[in-house]
Amino acid sequence: MSVATVGLFAVAFAAVVTWSPLARGLVRESVVRPNEPCTFTPTSDGKFEVHRKVMPEDLPPGDQPAAPEQEVIGSSSHFKYVLGATVILTLLALVAFVALVFAPGDRAASAGSTCEKAFIFGFSALIGLIGGKAIK
Repeated sequence: MSVATVGLFAVAFAAVVTWSPLARGLVRESVVRPNEPCTFTPTSDGKFEVHRKVMPEDLPPGDQPAAPEQEVIGSSSHFKYVLGATVILTLLALVAFVALVFAPGDRAASAGSTCEKAFIFGFSALIGLIGGKAIK
């Protein structure tokens, strides 16, 4: 591994640990008690409670960790932005590809090949986005 890779990993790890109280708790518990089971349950004030030597299935029903709510795919405005950006970039790649077909030279052929691949990737992304929305 290069120094840049290790540095990037360290920065990403530090960002996750400082950002997430659950991650800080998990790291602290795994270092202090490496082989003990423990379960974290969220409290009403947004913090987490630690239950040592208890598996999640052994907790009383009221203390069970809540299952994450599944969000409907495409329910937010971000989906529309991603879909719109993908459509625009795919159409731009298609227009550039068609324009470069008629341009002479090796560089135009190379750029046309790149635009063709960009169009294929963009079209595949559109199929994936629309198909993923249709599943839910």
